[in-house]
Amino acid sequence: MKIVLTAAILALIAQPAFAEDMRWTGGSDELNAVLNYGVPSTGNIPISFYCTPEVDIVYVVYEFRPANATEAMEVDFLLSAGGIDIPVGAIGYEILMDKSFMLEGQIIFDQKFVDFISAPGVITATAEGKSETFPLAGAREAAGPLLAMCGRNAP
Repeated sequence: MKIVLTAAILALIAQPAFAEDMRWTGGSDELNAVLNYGVPSTGNIPISFYCTPEVDIVYVVYEFRPANATEAMEVDFLLSAGGIDIPVGAIGYEILMDKSFMLEGQIIFDQKFVDFISAPGVITATAEGKSETFPLAGAREAAGPLLAMCGRNAP
């Protein structure tokens, strides 16, 4: 019984430390730019934004398992931050390696997106009546490469 209780306490103590490791990171190369919220150098990235220089589109990838999840299913979700709402129509797909389910959609890169990612507070992602929040602290700074590349014409 003591072993189970000790394991449960350690799990509770470890959870906040793991959550604290999550942060915004960004980067780019000549082909694309990315802004991730997660644990750097791991596959734990619950929300990500990326773009290429040729289009005025930002792709968003959000880890969410819908009810009755199936490959290529269509799922709408809403991103909200700083009083800005961005609806996203997405396609879902399974990542077999870790059994996660990802929704990938597109949003327009414009001033609304810049204001959204620069807002104070949190991003709230809502799908199928469930909401999850991601703190925006550090997002604007990490978004520099993404904001510089999105919508830019190809060299």
